Amino acid sequence: MNEELLAKYKEAQAEIERLRHEIASTSIAPTSELRNRRNRTISDAASTAETDTVIDDQHYHPDGVPLQVVLIIALGVFIMTYLFF
Repeated sequence: MNEELLAKYKEAQAEIERLRHEIASTSIAPTSELRNRRNRTISDAASTAETDTVIDDQHYHPDGVPLQVVLIIALGVFIMTYLFF
């Protein structure tokens, strides 16, 4: 039984190494590119700091439905369900 567990452990380690090599070989975009999805103008490195401050000063408005509307709809559905069912 101990040999079986040792064989399974070695197989699992080999699979982990294979998957690590597979992940390393695939080209994945760096996380910095994924996290900095802001509207930036193409410019030289010297004006990048100025661009960041201009973008940071703008107000961010998320897309979607406001929270108050969602709460009102949820409360309305709850009340209607309570009254009619």
